[in-house]
Amino acid sequence: TQIGDYKTLPHATIWGEELAYTIAIGFSKWQMIRLMGTLKKGKHTEEIEGIYMGHAQRIQIKADEPMIFEVDG
Repeated sequence: TQIGDYKTLPHATIWGEELAYTIAIGFSKWQMIRLMGTLKKGKHTEEIEGIYMGHAQRIQIKADEPMIFEVDG
């Protein structure tokens, strides 16, 4: 899936029954900005510590503190 020119979920498909997800944990705002080139190319699927991708039928999010996340679709 793409947002503009960014390949945010290169492993997603409209044909499956599961939700494709990408989770980035432990990155500062500046580190996320530095990853934008990698994100644009869809290369964040490679082994980058703190980025997790996969598929699931259900996702549950629990947090002790407020957090920022984005959901689309």
